[in-house]
Amino acid sequence: MTRPINFKRFFFKEGRLCLFVRCAISPVRILATTAAAIVVVVVVVVVVVVVVVVVVVVVVHVVVVDAAVLRNFSEYAQFLYRCKYHSNIK
Repeated sequence: MTRPINFKRFFFKEGRLCLFVRCAISPVRILATTAAAIVVVVVVVVVVVVVVVVVVVVVVHVVVVDAAVLRNFSEYAQFLYRCKYHSNIK
């Protein structure tokens, strides 16, 4: 007859989480790894958000400014054309 497994003693030996035979993973290491993973995820999310915002701002700025510049240039070109070919001043 086998005796029942003491799960607390099986999984935690000397304050360390034991998986199967190895007892190398301590709760502190698990917390540190989790905290590091959370920090990495937060940093990646912040970087992605900043890059997306910068790209959107640049694209909107280029579209708006280029549209204004092209419109002004078109009006200026039409003005020069009218002055050159439709002016009575010679």
